[in-house]
Parts: sequence; structure tokens; C-alpha cells
Amino acid sequence: MKKQVKNRLVIRRTSVAAGLLAALLSHGAAALVSTNTAGPVHGRQIVITAAPDIDGTGVIGVPVTLPAVPGYSDEDGDALTDWLYTWQLDGVDVGTEQLAGSISAIPSYVPTAADAGKKLTLKLQAVADARSFPVATGTSEARASDEITIIAGNVNIDLGEGIDKDVNIPGSIDIDANGNGHGPENTEIKVDMGSSIAENNNPNGDLTWSISGPDAGQFEIDENTGVVTLKPQDAENPKDADGNGTYEVQVTVTDPATGATDEITIVITVDNTVEEAESVRVVDANGVSITGNPVVGTELHSAVTLKDGLNNTPGVEVRDRADATYQWQRRDTRTADSEWVNVDGATNPTYTLTGADQGFEFRVDANGK
Repeated sequence: MKKQVKNRLVIRRTSVAAGLLAALLSHGAAALVSTNTAGPVHGRQIVITAAPDIDGTGVIGVPVTLPAVPGYSDEDGDALTDWLYTWQLDGVDVGTEQLAGSISAIPSYVPTAADAGKKLTLKLQAVADARSFPVATGTSEARASDEITIIAGNVNIDLGEGIDKDVNIPGSIDIDANGNGHGPENTEIKVDMGSSIAENNNPNGDLTWSISGPDAGQFEIDENTGVVTLKPQDAENPKDADGNGTYEVQVTVTDPATGATDEITIVITVDNTVEEAESVRVVDANGVSITGNPVVGTELHSAVTLKDGLNNTPGVEVRDRADATYQWQRRDTRTADSEWVNVDGATNPTYTLTGADQGFEFRVDANGK
């Protein structure tokens, strides 16, 4: 009798699992999510890696700057977008904290007179981009700079042993330690006051020069270089306030940025120079040359032209001028080969003929003083 063999159904577990999964998915079942969350994610705070290093003299009116912004780091890779800054005096904020509006430059600070003696510092905070979270991590801790003490401006004129004439300045003269000097008449006399600055604590500033005093109208000054010029003067006709031929002027130097100023007085004496006579004539009161035979009692006048570049340009004749020397001379026309002889005491611009002058002819010897 034959045995009946029946086939057995074998179901593998892996096949079942796959089938069940497929069935579930086909009916729209959702995957499970975690029962807890991690976040929100916090970034790390941006950091200034070095203290700011400010630069300046500290002189009132002269800007103090931050030549270069300090380094920074941000481990989140957030970018630097700005700087919060505050200038401080003795640790106290000057005004309110402000954004610089730049990642590479901070506005400078210009000290005022009220700041003198105080210590200036710069407080900085780095500002990262808006993705920083929480917001506080986008701003660094504050870092303070080194300090600079604010001082008043100072500029000082010091003649020392005097001012030497500058060969590159025509008409330049020496000035002694007391501010005195002298130069010739009828020409410009110059003094290089710009070389007298002994101290200026704002070395990069531009100084300005000015003059004052009763004789200032006879002077000029280059406001940029400090070269003082006494206009051409006539030693015989002084125009200074005292009328003694010495011209006094106060010279002032100022630093417009700091307000520092100093003043000194210089005195220039105008020396007389002898002007050479170009022509001399004996004339009457109207300036007409005398010809013929003047009679006793006639007043002879002189008409002289000097090489004087101030009041009388070359070629201009002046009658009975005061800035000349005179010597009237006479010669006896009744004696052959008679020589010219000085008339005693006849040293004025005019001469009146006397009875003792009969038979003589006259002339005048004149020259500049």
C-alpha cells in the first residue's frame, strides 16, 4: 500500500516581515518620530582677540584715531558686520554707544579743552551677522584700548642766541637774542621768524603767523612761513610811531588746531645809506636854472637828483631836499686860473648872496646823506 505524501507550506520570517511592512505602507501608515527634541541650537559668542591700539599725541584739537581694527574670531563662522564703539574719558562714556558703520574703521575723537588732563580710551564690541543665536552671541564682550592722556597745545618761540639771516631770502637780516636787528634804508628788510619755533607739541599741524603793534602798518608777514618784511624806509624821514627810525612789531604764531599761541617783539633799526647824486643844479625859487648875473641879495637854490629807490625814483629832481649834504663854493672871476673855494658855513640847501660875493661865480657840491 503506497503512502500518501503531502507537501508542507514553509513560511520564512523574513518574508512575513516584508509582507507586513508592505501592507502597512500601502495603507498610508506614518513613521514614528522621537519623543524629545534638541534645540534651539545656540551659537558661540564672537570674540575680540586683541585690545584696540589707539594712536595720537593727545593734544587738544588733534584727532586720536584707531589706525587698525583688532582681530576677532567666531567659531560658528559668523561674519563680522560692524563695530559698536564708545570713546571714554577717565572710564566714563563720551556720549552713547554707536555703530561705526564699517568693519575696518572707527570714527576718530577730537579732544577739547575740557578734556585736558583726562585719560582717553576706546571701548569696542564686535558685531556678527544676524544669523547668530541667541542674539547676545552676536555681540562680543567689550574690549578697552590703551589710554592717552589729553594735554593742552603748546607752541613756543625762542630766539635762543638769535636768528641768523637766511641766504635764500633776499633782504634777510640777523636778529639778536633780544629781538633787535638793523638793515639798510630804501630796501625791504626781512626776518625769518619761522625758524624761531623751539617747541610745538602738534608737529604735524600748520602754524599761522600774524603781526600787531603801533608800527605794524610798516610791516608785512607771510602767514604760512612767518617771514616778516619791513617795507622800504627812508632813514631821513622815519615813519615809525616814535619817529626815531626804529620799527617795533609784535609777531604772533598760532596753531589753529590746538589754539596754542606765542608772541614775541622784534625791533628793526633802519640804517642810513648815502645815496649818490645823479645831477645837481643851481636854480631860483621856481626851480629854473640861474643864468647870467644874479645880484647881491639873491637866494640861490639847489636842485638835486639822487639814486634813491624809495621816495624819489632815479631821474626825479627835488629842490632844496633835506636828505642831501651841501657845500656852496665860489670862484673869483677876476683872477685867472682861480680855484673853487668852499664858502665857510654855507652848507644849507640855499645860499643868499652878500656884498662880499661880488665878482665871484657860485656852484653847489651836493650828495646824498
